[in-house]
This record gives sequence, C-alpha cells and structure tokens, in this order.
Amino acid sequence: MSAERWLVILLRFNAIMLFFAAFSVVMPFRWMSEAHDWLGMGTLPEMPVIAYLIRTISCLYFIIGVLTWLFANEVHRYRPLIFLSGWSHMGFGVAVLFIDIGVHMPWWWIAMEGPSVFSTGLLMLLLLRKIPSESRTHVG
Repeated sequence: MSAERWLVILLRFNAIMLFFAAFSVVMPFRWMSEAHDWLGMGTLPEMPVIAYLIRTISCLYFIIGVLTWLFANEVHRYRPLIFLSGWSHMGFGVAVLFIDIGVHMPWWWIAMEGPSVFSTGLLMLLLLRKIPSESRTHVG
C-alpha cells in the first residue's frame, strides 16, 4: 500500500477517535462523574467550570476531527495543513505528557495519551514525506 493510502487511513482513524468526543458534549454530568469514578480518579467535582471545560474541549476535539476527515479526503490539497497538524500533534503530545504527570493522572493514562498523540503526529509527518508534492502552476 502507498504512503498516501496509509496517511489517509491514519487521518481517518484519528478523525474517528476525535468524533467520540462529541458524546461528552451532550452526556449527562452524572454519567461523566460515574465514568470518572470508574476510571479510578475519584469523584468528579460538580462545578460549572468543570462541566464547561469538559463540554467545550470535547466540542473542539470533535471539530478537529471534522477537519482531519476533510484533510484525508484531499491529501495533496491539504498537505500544508496536514504538515501543521503533524507538528501540532507532536507538540500537543509532549505538552499533554507533562500536564498528565503534573496533575497526577493514573500511570496508564500518562503512558497512553501523550505518547500516542505524539506518535500520531510523527507518523503523519513521516508518511507525508514519502508522498511527492504536486507542482502546480498558478494562473492569473
């Protein structure tokens, strides 16, 4: 399979993962609290800012998923944005790793989240390098 095909698969998989965040936008707070407790993180404080942050960040993740799906549909057209997305994923992965450590997330969360986001960005960039750029002539 070509690097372009693998990149499309990676982008679509990433988009699908981000789509799952949409559930938290409308999920009852009680469910969020139960999930938080089930994950071993204790009681989720029922404060407006907590619900606000969960819902707005989840909405942003969903929007990024939509854009990522769009990028996958036209890899050559969105090459500069995929490049930016790859570097952004890598930076975000490093930031999230340090945030997770700083706020004392469970070890399995720390081991999964930051490294997987970083790796996704790195893989985007490596695959993108193997895809020849289309040279286009601007007319007009």
